[in-house]
Amino acid sequence: MGGKNPNGETINVTSQYFTRAGKPWIGVMGEYHFVRDARENWYRELCKMKAGGITVVATYLFWIYHEETEGQFDFTGDRDVRQFIMETQRADLDVVLRIGPWAHGECRNGAFPDWLLQKPYKLRDNNKDYMEKVRIWYEEIYEQVQGLFYQDGGNIIGIQFENELTDNEEHLFELKKLALAIGFHAPIYTVTGWNSAYGAKIPVDEVVPVFGAYLSSSATIKNFPRRGCSRVRCIPRGTVGRAYRQAAAFPALRV
Repeated sequence: MGGKNPNGETINVTSQYFTRAGKPWIGVMGEYHFVRDARENWYRELCKMKAGGITVVATYLFWIYHEETEGQFDFTGDRDVRQFIMETQRADLDVVLRIGPWAHGECRNGAFPDWLLQKPYKLRDNNKDYMEKVRIWYEEIYEQVQGLFYQDGGNIIGIQFENELTDNEEHLFELKKLALAIGFHAPIYTVTGWNSAYGAKIPVDEVVPVFGAYLSSSATIKNFPRRGCSRVRCIPRGTVGRAYRQAAAFPALRV
């Protein structure tokens, strides 16, 4: 992991923290799922996040919204991920793309398209039929965002693979290898890092484990406005390749 932009600035990962321009660095990351809002609101809401102290925006690519019909992709209008990233640049915010393929995010099917669930092969698995569909999906995303990565002078500094998959190290590693082959090059790669006290089963040293914790309990969350629910995303202390309960870094306000 790690990378350099055309100006010579670097982002790197040590066993305990991130560095930027050679100094320890903590990004403050907030969620904004662009496809769930009208595009005319994007810049205004991003500016609010910036004013609130957010420095990095994480956003899902919900497969179900972009390929509702198999083979027919839609990245127009409120689904225009490239325009959203351009708006984050305008607001002076970095980006972590959460490219799935499975995303959850309280989305139907975990954001798998309905047609995918009708396939006879196992999903979230390394079988060739599923991985071929993932390859097509990843290639479609890359076509939209190419040239916007940190190494290109852009602001995409991180990629998250899958979500909440904590017991399949081999599959997570295959997703990363596939993404790299397509062109998803970023300083930071992440996966969900929670699990029992024994830690998540993830490809050690290939990704940074992250996890979230709601600041309000499920019993009281109904009293919050739907879009006011807060969440903390953390990167563990200690060895990067393992997930620990005690964690710090990347606090985030989910918007």
